[in-house]
Amino acid sequence: MKLIKMFGLAAIAAVAAMAFVGASSASATLNTLLCKTHTEPCNSLPASVHFVAGTTVLKTSIVTVLCLGSLVVATPLGLGTAPARQVFHNTALTWTACGTNVAHNNCTVTTIKPGLVNVLRTALNLGIALVEGAEVKVVCGEVLSCTYGGPTVGEFAVEGALHTAEAGHGKLSANELTVPVVGGLLCPATSKWTASFEALEHLFLVG
Repeated sequence: MKLIKMFGLAAIAAVAAMAFVGASSASATLNTLLCKTHTEPCNSLPASVHFVAGTTVLKTSIVTVLCLGSLVVATPLGLGTAPARQVFHNTALTWTACGTNVAHNNCTVTTIKPGLVNVLRTALNLGIALVEGAEVKVVCGEVLSCTYGGPTVGEFAVEGALHTAEAGHGKLSANELTVPVVGGLLCPATSKWTASFEALEHLFLVG
């Protein structure tokens, strides 16, 4: 009987310890704001944010599609649900010079639903982003006609301005990120997307 009681007390202690660890992790979550200055609290919120990319790559088992240019324009909607993400609405998401050939002109990439972007700061001037509800259709003649996106796509890496030499004004990037297919016939089972978007002005991740 004493042995059973000892095991029971040990189990209760283990559960209590796990609860404490969970509470500590939650309390350590950082508030998030994209700010034009590296100050806390932020004293210069942008009315909208603009990110541009050079070559973006969609790699599938059928073809590899390159777009030589892309633009994202988003407006902040305020703070989302815990853990203190900042939510943006994509007001523009465009793609130019897309193709599988040298001329980059045999594919069209069209945004059907721009969706939302949720940004979460995870460390000093660093964070992650999730894209929610966006859908993008990629058509390359008779070879590929598929729509990508869905409820959630991510995680994207976020770097605030000047965090590294490569971060520039601030960067949103993905390296062979798996993107789900939400429409089309005979679409590849797996497609991976690589892109690096830089802000057009300094944007810092602050709380």
